[in-house]
Amino acid sequence: MNRIPEKDRKIAGFLSAKGITGLRIYCYSKVKSTMDTAFSLSDSIMSDKTVILADRQTHGRGRFDRTWYDGEGSIALSVILTDYDFRIPYSMVASYAVYKTFLEYTGRVQLKWINDVLWENGKKVSGVLTEERAGRTVIGIGVNINTLRFPRELIGIATSYHIE
Repeated sequence: MNRIPEKDRKIAGFLSAKGITGLRIYCYSKVKSTMDTAFSLSDSIMSDKTVILADRQTHGRGRFDRTWYDGEGSIALSVILTDYDFRIPYSMVASYAVYKTFLEYTGRVQLKWINDVLWENGKKVSGVLTEERAGRTVIGIGVNINTLRFPRELIGIATSYHIE
């Protein structure tokens, strides 16, 4: 698990220029899962709206302990919330945000209740998972952007923006 501080600063600067402030960004080259990393951070370095990004995940996961395949060119991130409201359906909000972002580039996606974004052909292009533990809510988001190939068992059910 190698952290990339220069990438932290670059992304924070980009977001700040867009008017998005108040985030703490941690970028890693490879992690087991961004959600596991989020839950493992000590309280002293973690704060509300901490974002964990990874170039690669070796054990990403989805709902019902399904494996989330993290191909090269995917976006894997988790957002930590410590100041949250249990009345807010965070998985739905995050899925909708990914969906709306895709709509800026293509009208060929659909939102699947409750946490997926599908391409118009029904193949999954993004998934969201929310977990609560030890006073933290962690929203994990996986987006297949430039993934070129999927394992055999996912062909026919997963896709990427690049493939489509």
